Amino acid sequence: MHMGNVTVRDADSAQMVWRQIRRLMAEPDVVANDHRFMRRIGLTAGPVRMLRALLSSGPQPMHVLADRLGCDKSYVTGLVRPLLAKSLVTLEPDGSDGRVKIVSLTAEGRDLARDAQLVYDTPPMVLSAQTPETLERLRALLDMLQ
Repeated sequence: MHMGNVTVRDADSAQMVWRQIRRLMAEPDVVANDHRFMRRIGLTAGPVRMLRALLSSGPQPMHVLADRLGCDKSYVTGLVRPLLAKSLVTLEPDGSDGRVKIVSLTAEGRDLARDAQLVYDTPPMVLSAQTPETLERLRALLDMLQ
């Protein structure tokens, strides 16, 4: 059976590969590391994700952050509140349009965002245990997807 230019068999293979990638992301050591970090800093996953987004993009209007994070603008407000309460971000009106609010990392927020990025970039143990040759082959295959 064909689905456009993709056969059902190809779609099944793609689904199997995606499942394996998702399993790696949900390895118990990865999840435990993330949760340990979030408990230590007293934030949930959403605000931590926002810290990482601001680290990579710099100050952003709230509506741009909503698009970047793939969420509703009203949800961004809920993500910003705990960051404001911990003085990790500032919220200032845009100089050209006071209705637009710009979210920026404070120095403390930037430090914590860097820590969050380090935690996020920590590979699962199963991946770290691979040989350099295996990791290079895997990297080359993943590079083909970009």
